Amino acid sequence: YTAAGALLNHRAVCEGYSEACMLLLNLCHINSKIVYGSSDTTNHAWNLVELDNKWYHLDVTFDDPLVLNNNQRIETLSYNYFNVPDTILEQDHQWDRQKYPQASSMEQNYFYKHNLIANDYNEFKSIVLSEIQKGKTEIQCYVTNYDVTKYDLSFVLEHCKRVNYSTPLNKSGCIKLNLLQ
Repeated sequence: YTAAGALLNHRAVCEGYSEACMLLLNLCHINSKIVYGSSDTTNHAWNLVELDNKWYHLDVTFDDPLVLNNNQRIETLSYNYFNVPDTILEQDHQWDRQKYPQASSMEQNYFYKHNLIANDYNEFKSIVLSEIQKGKTEIQCYVTNYDVTKYDLSFVLEHCKRVNYSTPLNKSGCIKLNLLQ
């Protein structure tokens, strides 16, 4: 439940992640706050961060998902909740909006800054192929209109032997690909 738990003991729940994140951001002279709310039906905490006079949500807990493969933890990071506006976070987080500043910009969002947002399948395919050409084997792309029947990932197999992937639960979200040789 504390920054020390996250930073020194390498064990923390969302509040510890948020405390550690706020401590590190404040040491870098970046204004931040901890938001107390919920996700699904569980109490949850995350950060609001102010960059260039605009506020963004930053959920470092959800961007450090626990992934198990054959009972072994696989280190993986996500950028789904890295500097997102209210409209994205409200898909699976709830909070008392009157207690916190509004977050409405995408300017400092990870996917926006790296041109990794696709509005349709062709844009998604183009982004993935461009990332493959750059030599990337772990690719994340935010899609705004995901549809399991329209997003065929088989084209990736032309560039690797196998691919592990995750797709959004909603119509918008991150598709994450791990290309395996």
